Amino acid sequence: MTIEERVEQLEQSVAAARWRARLAVFLPLLLLGAYFFLPLPSLLQKLQRTDHVLRAQNFSVVDQHGQERALLYWNKAGTGIDLRDDGGKLRAALEVGRDGPGLSLLDEEGKLRVKVSVESSVVGLSFLDEGGKLRAALEVSKNGTGLSLLDENEKLRARVGADRKETVLDLYTRKGTSGARLCVDEDGPALGLNDKNGGLGARLCVDDSGPALGLNDEKGKLRARFGMVEDSPSLDMADKNGGGRLALHVLKSGPKLTMRDENGKARAALLVDQEGPVLNMADKSGKIGLEVALGKDVGSFLLHDEPEFRYPTNAPRAIVLPADFRQPDRNIK
Repeated sequence: MTIEERVEQLEQSVAAARWRARLAVFLPLLLLGAYFFLPLPSLLQKLQRTDHVLRAQNFSVVDQHGQERALLYWNKAGTGIDLRDDGGKLRAALEVGRDGPGLSLLDEEGKLRVKVSVESSVVGLSFLDEGGKLRAALEVSKNGTGLSLLDENEKLRARVGADRKETVLDLYTRKGTSGARLCVDEDGPALGLNDKNGGLGARLCVDDSGPALGLNDEKGKLRARFGMVEDSPSLDMADKNGGGRLALHVLKSGPKLTMRDENGKARAALLVDQEGPVLNMADKSGKIGLEVALGKDVGSFLLHDEPEFRYPTNAPRAIVLPADFRQPDRNIK
């Protein structure tokens, strides 16, 4: 064996002796620390696990520069995941707390723009503008579904809702008062137009009787109605007290115009049928006092309850309507 080989063998023996000395010093310290900071049963349990799962209360993911890009955490409030962009700003957050899960999406400025939440039996989706103000919200619950649209001042401007009974579209003014409502239910569609105070001004509907248009005054009382009555078009007008004063019906026999007084008594009527036009005028009791008629070949002018008035005996005929003028006409409802 040469001198070089002997020197090399000696150096190896010295290095091995050094490692044995270090192990003899640090191994007891390592075991002592494990004894105090990690109970032996727990240590043995972790060493015996075979599911290959890494367990921790917080887990951070960093990029190649060491900047945190994702964080999986747990605390007393719940469990969550935070995701950050290249600049380190939070852009998405998923959390599960006591009230339920929630998802938040943020813009490049770190401002919340979209929020999804599930609380009890309600699912909500909210959209916010760059100023953090709520602009749209979608809600789904056991009672139905609703979509709300808000302006820059977070005032409700439009809402669409649907439940078991109806589907509704509401439109609101800048003051927040209701401006219009479109509703479809089991009776049919209806469109309501409101005045500046939110009171119903006009209503268009279609039901089993047919289409109808109602016009209200500033106090909300129905003053005019155009619609269908027994397959016949009609126009009804009422006074400020809601009493029917004028009714125009287009019957199968012809058009009929009826005018009533403040007590609801029919005082005048104009009818046109196949025989010709007839004008009736009644007193305050509703009894006809004057009748003017025009037939095919003759006209007549009758004053009822006036025995001294006589027609010529050679008159071919006179058109006389029943004396009781108080026929049941349809009032405005």
